Amino acid sequence: MPCVYFVKSKDQVGLIKIGHCSHMQDRLINLQSGNGFELSLLYHLPCKDKEEAIALEKDLHETFSYCRRRGEWFTPSRPLRDAIAFMAAGNTWNEAKKLVKKDIKRKWNQQLAKERCRKLQVAGKL
Repeated sequence: MPCVYFVKSKDQVGLIKIGHCSHMQDRLINLQSGNGFELSLLYHLPCKDKEEAIALEKDLHETFSYCRRRGEWFTPSRPLRDAIAFMAAGNTWNEAKKLVKKDIKRKWNQQLAKERCRKLQVAGKL
């Protein structure tokens, strides 16, 4: 059955791969044979067909592009980990995505505020 999966590398960083496949067990075996670190399946989301899996994977990649490390591997940011846990608890990606977008926007705004404060401090205006 087609699905989108989240696989975690048990290296120091714990990178998370977001991918799609037709047979999860075969894919996990294949990924493990080409990886120097042990991999663990965090969650897989069944899809009705391959097209849905491809579209969902693309949406996930776009949403978490800010923490993309390389290819389909992502830094395990809190929003990414939270989204996986939220979906594993039985919620849909669309429900998880709303929460993730709010969290990313809030953190982005916090980061911008910090940068503005630093610039004002450097300029001697704060």
